[in-house]
Amino acid sequence: MSTTRTTRLFPVSGDCGIFGFPQSLDQNVEIETVRAGLQPLQLDEVAGQAAQAALTNDVTLREGWYDTPPTKGLRGVGRVYAGWGLSQPFYLQELWRDIGYGALADFLVGFWEGFFLPKDANNLLAML
Repeated sequence: MSTTRTTRLFPVSGDCGIFGFPQSLDQNVEIETVRAGLQPLQLDEVAGQAAQAALTNDVTLREGWYDTPPTKGLRGVGRVYAGWGLSQPFYLQELWRDIGYGALADFLVGFWEGFFLPKDANNLLAML
């Protein structure tokens, strides 16, 4: 056991990050931005921008004046939230199987896309 004292601790995504200690990819991004003297990357802002882009790039949105729901954009929002809304252990341990999905693709379509498809795109954009 090492008796070296750690002097560089900071909270990252609810965890305590230690330089040189294995972290998840998103935590490594945040650590590297701090090391470089930049502001920490706000992953919630990045995901929000990605969700907004998924909706606004759907041509059926028509700047919010759509006749039919922009399903491609709503499905895209579901895919963005799939990587943001649940933990890595949920996916690594395949816990989606415990709630009745036989494959990851089925979970992404059935749960995440299914959650966002009935939503109003304009309401989602207002929240983002």
